[in-house]
Amino acid sequence: MKRFLFFIALFLLGFQANAQKAKIVPPTAYLAFKDNNGVERRYRGGAPIGRAFLLENEGLEVEILGVNAKPSMKILSFEIQVPRQGSEIFLSQGNKFTEEQKNRMRKLPSGREFYITKIFAISADALLRELPPMEIIVGSSLETIPRDTEVDFQPPPTAYIVTTDSNGVVREYRGNSIRIAKSDCKQIESAELKFDDENIILSFFETAFSQPMGHQWIPSHSNKFTEEQIKVMQGTGMNPGFAIINIKTNTGIELKPIEVIRY
Repeated sequence: MKRFLFFIALFLLGFQANAQKAKIVPPTAYLAFKDNNGVERRYRGGAPIGRAFLLENEGLEVEILGVNAKPSMKILSFEIQVPRQGSEIFLSQGNKFTEEQKNRMRKLPSGREFYITKIFAISADALLRELPPMEIIVGSSLETIPRDTEVDFQPPPTAYIVTTDSNGVVREYRGNSIRIAKSDCKQIESAELKFDDENIILSFFETAFSQPMGHQWIPSHSNKFTEEQIKVMQGTGMNPGFAIINIKTNTGIELKPIEVIRY
């Protein structure tokens, strides 16, 4: 009997260890809307969405990819930013677009992009979290979105950036094209590049979008940004951003380059 209980205990310990190793997928935002057939859809950005659907959406919601249950989080506020227009910024009211934001979207031509940034959500235990930004592409009046942005969408293999600022605030930035506020960049004290538990990032190169001097490639020797790379992230002069390329992992998976724009 004791031998049987011993093996049961070993099994439970192993199960607990595997559960702890399970990947934790962070929450992200999406726009909820109904298509022409009244079917509820989710738009996660990065593809054209019909202007009518964009203007008549149900608001910004929170999800965790791969988890069917809706997370107990609520969107408190967000900003929309229009590039090439002097970085216009429009604030929301809760998880809904304001009339000012909608009026600005109505004026954007088809094919034009803008960004939803500073997406702040609060959980049931009163934990405030900033979610990754979204790239919105304005489509024609009746255009819908490609199937691959639906519920069964799986994100491409892309690393993400985790930063810690001078106040100890930790932020995650996801996607192949990221926008980070200049004020946040200046406060970055440390940063690292992550992918998942099975694929460890061994090294990568970073380059600033420098002007006449051309690109300067700065290597890392682990998943952590070096002091020289941190200086590039913080920004100097008129440098608008930087890129991260040649991201190598221990399993040989090729990860896509990441472009970061400071605004």
